[in-house]
Amino acid sequence: MLADTLIRVDRGRRERGIDRSIAIEKSRGQDFDAGRHTLLITPRIGLEVFRRVQAEMRELDEQPTSRAA
Repeated sequence: MLADTLIRVDRGRRERGIDRSIAIEKSRGQDFDAGRHTLLITPRIGLEVFRRVQAEMRELDEQPTSRAA
């Protein structure tokens, strides 16, 4: 198997609710915020991802995109 990006989506129990998270395991040629980030699924909005608090803010630079030849 060959992939440019690997994304892990987890779901678990936390106190009285469900805890969902997302993490980028690797992304070839891309910079990304490592670690688990909170993931919410909201009706009429879709997926909302919230950066983990410990992640440092960084400037949004243009990222290269891989394209099939």
